[in-house]
Amino acid sequence: MKNDSISRKPFSIPAHTHQVCEKPVRYFAPVNGSLDFPFVSLDDVLNAMPIPNDQKRIVAEKLSIGEYADAVRVINTNGGQTAIVPHYICNGLIHAFTENGLISPRFGAQITMGSYSAFKSINKGMSAQDRVSAMFSIVKQDRDDDMAIEGDAA
Repeated sequence: MKNDSISRKPFSIPAHTHQVCEKPVRYFAPVNGSLDFPFVSLDDVLNAMPIPNDQKRIVAEKLSIGEYADAVRVINTNGGQTAIVPHYICNGLIHAFTENGLISPRFGAQITMGSYSAFKSINKGMSAQDRVSAMFSIVKQDRDDDMAIEGDAA
């Protein structure tokens, strides 16, 4: 069943589409318009992953109801609805599958290349130096956020 509020929203156009394991993976500008790494189509990433469909379904279900459910967004595209996730969720997912030997490190490298190409496209008005500075700033903020969370848990 489609959520009417979602189905009435305008189409989102990918900032970049990258071939990963010979399958298209779409990247989108951050949903809040902030300077951040691009969001990626979770559906596309899972489709490109060379893992059994039952495992793909479990991942999608867990992300939609787990502790990261608030970060998963469903958007309209010309090809229909797709779930998108922030860069950090995609990276964590890929890292877990790589560490468990389910996908090769090459898969993660292809996703990273697509993310970087999307970042360049989204921020094409920036000089290369400013883009690199922005990426380091984003990474620093993510690291600081992680350390604050770890400190709260202690």
